[in-house]
Amino acid sequence: SFWVFEEAVADVILSSNLGPHVTKPMRVRRFDKVTEIDGTYRLISLGVTCELVIPDGHRIVHEPELTFPIMPYGASLKAKDVVRIKRGCVPDADIWIDPKMSSRWFFVSQRLRDALEERCPGNKLDLIPCREV
Repeated sequence: SFWVFEEAVADVILSSNLGPHVTKPMRVRRFDKVTEIDGTYRLISLGVTCELVIPDGHRIVHEPELTFPIMPYGASLKAKDVVRIKRGCVPDADIWIDPKMSSRWFFVSQRLRDALEERCPGNKLDLIPCREV
């Protein structure tokens, strides 16, 4: 799985514990595939995987007890949603994917979330919390 990030966000992610990964500079174009979008971007391909999302039909719950954040990309989650994950299954890496989830999702540790909020305050990353059960 891979994502394209603005350079400032990519710098924070790349300074964290990624585990195996690939990164390279990217040019980003509009949907017309011709017009370039201003800015510097990086592609990051993640190698750490962990099956941690509870695979029952009750994946999304509305509860205040939150732990790790999850970042949906184009997902149909709302800010009040909480994704349930298996207790004790979170890897040591700061960013990872669950191979059974949509390729549009990845998880970040609290450590990386805090670093992103501190060093990239203008970037709206829409982090959605998880709850270990």
